[in-house]
Amino acid sequence: MKSENKIAGALFEQFHKPLILYCINKGLTKTEAEDVVSEVFCRFLEKYDRLKDLDNNQQKKWLYSAANNIFYDEIRYKKRNLADSDSDEIEHIAKDSNEVDDLIEDQAFEQMKIQFENELTENEKLAFRIAYDLSSGLTYKELQTKYGLPIPTLKTKTKRIRDKSTNILLKILKK
Repeated sequence: MKSENKIAGALFEQFHKPLILYCINKGLTKTEAEDVVSEVFCRFLEKYDRLKDLDNNQQKKWLYSAANNIFYDEIRYKKRNLADSDSDEIEHIAKDSNEVDDLIEDQAFEQMKIQFENELTENEKLAFRIAYDLSSGLTYKELQTKYGLPIPTLKTKTKRIRDKSTNILLKILKK
């Protein structure tokens, strides 16, 4: 039992934070990520007799696979509950991993968007809308009319927000 706790403790120290970040990067909140990681380590302890002889890389792979499986199980559970409670509003339930992946991607995007928007000033939010409109196909001439700003100002704002976006995203991904 002591060796089991020692190995589990060492794995926890080594992989707890990276697993939480992995889950957050998949679109979970910090609380949801902590729940998933707790479940991963509970499952590890349940299967300790089969996993104790794996080397560190194999144990790492098992931990990340378990986190991924629990994550997908949670998404499927949420979709089922949503389908049960709002069946009139849902046209069809995801039956393959592509739709589940789309849902996960949407959740991850929303999490990143919220975190991103929290770090912007009002002026930067305007610049973000300008950059978004530009990426949606509007020309600088159309943006000039829409926002009432000269083209050089629009270009400067767009460049600055792209640079800031890159820095913010790098910070998010390093967490």
